Amino acid sequence: MAKKKLPASFQPIKKGAKISDDDKKKLEAHGKNHGKKHMASMRMSILKGASFDEAHKNAKSKGYK
Repeated sequence: MAKKKLPASFQPIKKGAKISDDDKKKLEAHGKNHGKKHMASMRMSILKGASFDEAHKNAKSKGYK
């Protein structure tokens, strides 16, 4: 049986992972409309390999505003 790739929210953070400059700018602007938990969740998801939009959907699905 082939292994399924886990969603980014379940992936470990790779050593040396960094958020790109573009994503940092997006997160800064995005943070004006959302709370600390939402933004922390998004940062963690991006570090785990999710795109900005995937990270946002994941944070919203957790109920963070």
